[in-house]
Amino acid sequence: LKDFSPFTPPLQIEHAAPWTSAATQPMATAAAAARFTPAILPRPRRRVPAPCASASSASGRGNRRLRCEFVASVGNGALSGEDDPRLIDRQKALDAAMTDINNSFGKGSVTRLGSAGGAFVETFPSGCLTLDFALGGGLPKGRVVEVYGPESSGKTTLALHAIAEIQKLGGNAMLVDAEHAFDPAYSKALGVDIENLIVCQPDNGEMALEIADRMCRSGAIDLICIDSVSALTPRAEIEV
Repeated sequence: LKDFSPFTPPLQIEHAAPWTSAATQPMATAAAAARFTPAILPRPRRRVPAPCASASSASGRGNRRLRCEFVASVGNGALSGEDDPRLIDRQKALDAAMTDINNSFGKGSVTRLGSAGGAFVETFPSGCLTLDFALGGGLPKGRVVEVYGPESSGKTTLALHAIAEIQKLGGNAMLVDAEHAFDPAYSKALGVDIENLIVCQPDNGEMALEIADRMCRSGAIDLICIDSVSALTPRAEIEV
């Protein structure tokens, strides 16, 4: 009893416990390491979400589908532009409006460019190559061309060159000399055929414009040059 009293120190065991023997020591160490060392797991792969069809894309596909169906129906002969009643009504309204305008303001007030004659304006050389290049071919026929510039800048010289060019093409030219400063020798040096040139030296502006208007209405003149506009003095100022 004395040996087994509660105050007797516990029995000292020299050998290791079965679970801590030399054979199981690595296993126990590994288990302890696994218990206290956080496990390193492989990084999970990110899942790409499936594309979500929005309302706008869905509506766009719907519009494309409807448009394709409409084109298919038109191609199959179910509906054509000429047979569309809305287009027919619009075309009738347009034709009626154009007819009414032409009756009110004269024939040719409004017209389609494809059916209008003279849509493309012819040109003739001005006598200056660089100017013709800048104007896209030369001076236009059937138009009013105003040459503007300071004094002694070459306005009259350019006009005489244009007269010479129109004469070379076999046309008739007229010079309205409102300044009364026409120089035949200088004009001939520039290539003007002064023998066939029609010259007018009016007394006032009304006379000059009246003569030019009558020559235009004759249809036999290809070019009329008025030199210069500032010299067209009204009759009332001259008489005063």
